[in-house]
Amino acid sequence: MKNDDLIVSVARINDKLDPRKTALVLIDYQNDWFHKDGAYSKTGFDIGHMTRIVDPTVKLINFCHDNDITVVVLTYIVRSDVDGGPPFKKRPALREDGGRGLREGSFGANIIPELPVSAEKYGDWFIQRKRMSGFYQTGLEQLLRDLGKDTILITGVATGSCCESTARDANFRNIKAVMVHDCLGTMGGNTLHPITKEPHYVSAEEMHFASLRNCQMIVCDVMGSEECMAELASGSA
Repeated sequence: MKNDDLIVSVARINDKLDPRKTALVLIDYQNDWFHKDGAYSKTGFDIGHMTRIVDPTVKLINFCHDNDITVVVLTYIVRSDVDGGPPFKKRPALREDGGRGLREGSFGANIIPELPVSAEKYGDWFIQRKRMSGFYQTGLEQLLRDLGKDTILITGVATGSCCESTARDANFRNIKAVMVHDCLGTMGGNTLHPITKEPHYVSAEEMHFASLRNCQMIVCDVMGSEECMAELASGSA
């Protein structure tokens, strides 16, 4: 058999989305990522790949509210690089001598106003955390078990860091995950080539696609928001 004929991954982990067992997880829809006055924009990052996901995410949230599908909102909020972990020493937008992003009590840490989320109005759940994964030392796993959910739709930023980390941790817990590709965003920029250590530019789309391809290979499923909604709607009929 030729290598290009070898199938290394099946298309789906989850045969079909069940609205009774599915929760929508929103990751880090905060001003520091999405707003022109947020830490990422102010430290020179192009946030366009992230802001493009707002409209499809809002549509997906409204669909979930209309169909009694659980919505969980995760935010990354810290006091300093002490409790923020390694990313807060590596990223200029997050460093103490840089943008100081995602600091508790700041404008940047607030959820963007475009999202129609509310515990009081819709019964949405809100969880704060201090590491990339939505599961690490948070109540997310317990909440999903209590609610009888075995599948999560992952949306938010950034595709290859907090979102992929959450997908991986879901995998470790036998919770089925779907990376909703048009509701995931990231950023590109100048960095060091991982092997040669030469200065190297990588685009947001390259970063985004690399993560999705890796997730599709072994970690979870990858679907579009319209595909998710159509499948969930057919399951509730």
